Amino acid sequence: MKNSIIFLREKLTELYKQHSHLEIRYEYKSIINTHIVEVKPVHCFNSDRHYILKQIEIEDAFENTFYGEDIVFITEDSLVNVSNPIFSLGVSTINVDFSEFEQQKVSFVVGKSSLACDAYIIPQDFDVFIAPPDTKNDISNIIKDSGAKLESFLF
Repeated sequence: MKNSIIFLREKLTELYKQHSHLEIRYEYKSIINTHIVEVKPVHCFNSDRHYILKQIEIEDAFENTFYGEDIVFITEDSLVNVSNPIFSLGVSTINVDFSEFEQQKVSFVVGKSSLACDAYIIPQDFDVFIAPPDTKNDISNIIKDSGAKLESFLF
């Protein structure tokens, strides 16, 4: 294995230990002698000062050590992508195809409140645990009229 690949695996592992909320995928494209590192989510890639400083540190160390090889950090929706990663950290392996689900408007009535949201209905039976009501903190008198949309995510 190339020394540059070993170097980057170590540096990316350090980066992930400091920023465990990131998804990092790494690929080496030998035909163009370029190391491509995909980092998600995009808002961290663009705005997280601590992450950006660490990225610059890795780039500088790499470029000063491995002359003739390139390193590129990318994020979602880049023209270049990581198609065959040789190293991944924090990457979810759950893929959900929402085209199999039927999207419907669902309304819930909880106490005196009413809640409506868009939901994906799964076409198979499954059990859902619903926690018992919290009798210590009565929230039935709280009214939310901000128009904020409730979103649910399936993991």
